[in-house]
Amino acid sequence: MSFIKMFATQAASAVTVSSSFDVPRDGYITSVLMGCALTSDTAPVNGQQVVAECSFSSAPQFQTNDVRNSLGQCSVQMMAVTAATPVIGLNSVPFFVAHNLKIRCFAGERIFLHLNQTATIEVSSATAFIYIEDGDERDARPRSRRG
Repeated sequence: MSFIKMFATQAASAVTVSSSFDVPRDGYITSVLMGCALTSDTAPVNGQQVVAECSFSSAPQFQTNDVRNSLGQCSVQMMAVTAATPVIGLNSVPFFVAHNLKIRCFAGERIFLHLNQTATIEVSSATAFIYIEDGDERDARPRSRRG
């Protein structure tokens, strides 16, 4: 089994950023866990949004219908009552979790974590964990034993 962590962060820009990894061995994706956060914002504005997507596609598909290569998506939207009292809005789904999956993946295939935000946010971030059952009998977290 392989456990892969991906992380992306973005600052003061509406341009999509991505991180990626190559699948180490043929196998099956069995779980996807991801979350996104508005990490820093000293002047919250109503409607600010952070959205993250984990996908086999190198291009984000945040607002696309009938997508076949997305593994999951989450978002956070800021609703500011006043500039001094921000609250997370009703449109927020800051976490995505899917277990008991069996999605075939092949060695060398690339998986992406895309992150986008409204330009007025200072810093946002996204983290994803991908669990791949790859038939490798070795420990997923190699370490030495102390005698």
